[in-house]
Amino acid sequence: MDPLTLEPMNLTIGNVRPKGICGSGLIIIAATLFEMSVIDSRGKFNRDLDTPRIRETDGIFDYVLAWKDETQIDSDITLTESDLDNLIRAKGAIYSGCMTLLEEVGLGMRDIDRIFLAGGFGSYVDLEKAMTIGLLPEIENRTAV
Repeated sequence: MDPLTLEPMNLTIGNVRPKGICGSGLIIIAATLFEMSVIDSRGKFNRDLDTPRIRETDGIFDYVLAWKDETQIDSDITLTESDLDNLIRAKGAIYSGCMTLLEEVGLGMRDIDRIFLAGGFGSYVDLEKAMTIGLLPEIENRTAV
């Protein structure tokens, strides 16, 4: 994302026009928007920013990732505050699951030194960005296995 214009840099598999947002892409987007102060820790957009990318439609705020003429789907691709709320809820569920598992075996977050992620999501997730948004615990050794 360009820090001056807040224009996103959209990368797609096969370098084609985008048609949606994948899970690992959502993590990168949310972390980058947070790092650039476009959203706050509650997933709310900074309404003071001067950019056409942040807009309000019928009381719903969103950020335009790709304009209609840049997509394969003939509509804008956006990230809404509702999308961010859902991400925050998913993040809470993952954290709760991790804590429950650790407590069952008598361990805590400080005992974690390696994280294993599986499947397509695990292959593409950016660990730094996942830690930035609190999806994964921050650990010293940031190596995915």
